[in-house]
Amino acid sequence: MLLFTKEDYNDKIKILLKLFLEKYNLYSRPITITRKKYIYPNPIEETDTFYNLYSSHCNRRGWVSYFSKMFDDFTLMEMMGTKSHQEFLKYKKNNVDHLDEKVKMALYGLQNGGEG
Repeated sequence: MLLFTKEDYNDKIKILLKLFLEKYNLYSRPITITRKKYIYPNPIEETDTFYNLYSSHCNRRGWVSYFSKMFDDFTLMEMMGTKSHQEFLKYKKNNVDHLDEKVKMALYGLQNGGEG
């Protein structure tokens, strides 16, 4: 039995998520998202409910981020059915923990959190 078609998935997930969140009284306040686009001089703000902002992109990003700890990119790409590594990387959450040490070194000459 087919519950969703590819075309109506985002609409259906919003309805189901709304029912779930209302039943358990979760995420009831509006959420504001600020996006910076380089072609516009000012950031774009969008305010809506969590369930209206949710989409299949959120599912893909969460899935890729979770499983990227266990599998290499090309295995996950095969599982997703994509051949474009550049497209795949849009869903992979970047780990930027390694940048902290580099920034401290560049700005303050500190290494391993010590005094310079």
